[in-house]
Amino acid sequence: MATTTVLKPSRVPAPAALTHYFCESWWTCHTAPGSRHQYRERLDSLVSTGEVLSVIPAAVLRRLDLVVMPERGWKGQVPTWFGVPCRVGRVTMWLRVVEAPEPYRQFTLLALLPQSDLEDEPPFIRLGTQFLLEHRAELSLDCSSPAGEGRLIIP
Repeated sequence: MATTTVLKPSRVPAPAALTHYFCESWWTCHTAPGSRHQYRERLDSLVSTGEVLSVIPAAVLRRLDLVVMPERGWKGQVPTWFGVPCRVGRVTMWLRVVEAPEPYRQFTLLALLPQSDLEDEPPFIRLGTQFLLEHRAELSLDCSSPAGEGRLIIP
């Protein structure tokens, strides 16, 4: 059954009309460094169709201590994000969905993990197009009004 995640618009102060679309997300984290226990931490995520892979900024990695699984096929490669060297890994997240009976749905996310911060980088995890493709998602954005929401529909 397909599920729907509501995307909230957030206007960006600029000379032109700009907006970001966010969704509530929860992430699997370590309870203590090196521990096997996990918990979920809430952090808004930004739908970022301009990113090929999803991106988890270094500041977010330090704050949340995400459980990161190595991704096969990337060993020996060092991708970059705006010139910053990155690791590649897979993390687990939950998105709030509007369908009952479960209020959340679990997904894995292939992501770039930058090794250092970019100056003035906002602390949001960016959901890139690879996430949308992997999960065969349909993205719908209502830009007809300032309060227009979006929807992420995933089969």
